[in-house]
Amino acid sequence: MEGKESPSPREALPPEISAAYEDPDYYMKYMGGAKEYAGKTLQRKYLRAISLAQSRRDPIQRILDVGCGRGEIVNHFCLLGIQAIGVEYSKAACSIAHALLSKNPKGHLGKIINIRDCTLDFPPDHFDVAFMLDVVEHLYESQLDSYYAQIRRVLRPGGVLVVHTWPNRLQRETIPPQYEVFVRSFFALPYRIMFRRPIKRTVRDSCEELVHVNEHTPDQLTSQLAKHSLSPLVFTSYFAGNAPDSLSDFLGETVLNMGVAGLLPGVRKFFNRYIWAIATKH
Repeated sequence: MEGKESPSPREALPPEISAAYEDPDYYMKYMGGAKEYAGKTLQRKYLRAISLAQSRRDPIQRILDVGCGRGEIVNHFCLLGIQAIGVEYSKAACSIAHALLSKNPKGHLGKIINIRDCTLDFPPDHFDVAFMLDVVEHLYESQLDSYYAQIRRVLRPGGVLVVHTWPNRLQRETIPPQYEVFVRSFFALPYRIMFRRPIKRTVRDSCEELVHVNEHTPDQLTSQLAKHSLSPLVFTSYFAGNAPDSLSDFLGETVLNMGVAGLLPGVRKFFNRYIWAIATKH
């Protein structure tokens, strides 16, 4: 979020944010994809990220997942026989990712590294693909600059960086907050009846309010990647994946993305909540 003081790339995060990242429940209950993880499947957002990478880089021999969380991306590529490394700030997340890899018959192809200082200690031109999925909104500008520069260094020529971030700050700044309050109030009771759980009061819960220190607009993401000589294709998306994860997601996104308005060319970047980027190292 804007207004939060930025530490240097090597400086520790504020203690309240570090504490949130070290809570295993953050990854096993609250973080997106927890249901799919429990069911031993990949959420559609991850499937879309993998598809985007494969469409731009073939063959893929080595991948890097920055902010790997529970380790699903690393685990997936290991199953495909591809070398995969995940780097992660949280020790709790690293433990979860290690446990996942330990059950993978090709887990020896993967590695999870706990890093606390934004340092990617890998040789130049080493990886074909790098991922930053739901990471950039958690990093201050100085930390992002450090990561982008290092990612460009460790990517091979023609290598790609796939980025996903949410919520789109431009959407938050364009649509009056009264709209969201009205919609959520109007749909609260039918949503509870249909899905037997309360609708979230806001797009972000209290934990996300704390840890989202740098929510982006599409233009902001474009300029940052270009600044580090990564040629970006940036676009917004109606759903995080190519399709909604559930009926409740479909109804929620349809309403909060202003219905069909979110699908219209020229206005998508104002109404769509999810931002994707595919950046190539030339």
